[in-house]
Amino acid sequence: MAGCDGSRATEAEIEDIVSSDFFKLMSEPVRLRLLAFLAAKGPSDVGTVAAAFPQDRSVISRHLAQLADGDLVTASKRGRNIVYEFDGRALLRDLEATTERIRALIDANCPDSCDEGAGRS
Repeated sequence: MAGCDGSRATEAEIEDIVSSDFFKLMSEPVRLRLLAFLAAKGPSDVGTVAAAFPQDRSVISRHLAQLADGDLVTASKRGRNIVYEFDGRALLRDLEATTERIRALIDANCPDSCDEGAGRS
């Protein structure tokens, strides 16, 4: 991505940021509520989680699997159950990486912020 030299990020570079898997995961309200539930309640199996939500168990299971695929929760087999656990460090890592990509986008496409960004360490 370009810097504050007058060049700009391409539309494809911008699209790549805003359509990232992280934003797709975080843009679904049910998944956000699932993350909050797991962060507050701790490791929980699908049945326990589904009992706390109005959606069908299969919908909850699908969303939990997507969160696990995105590494925002861990999934471990315990007997016949799959237990999901919120991974706060993974969320923080993804947020920091996304923030850095957005900073680069702003530096490339918002010339007025170049002076402000120059002092960042």
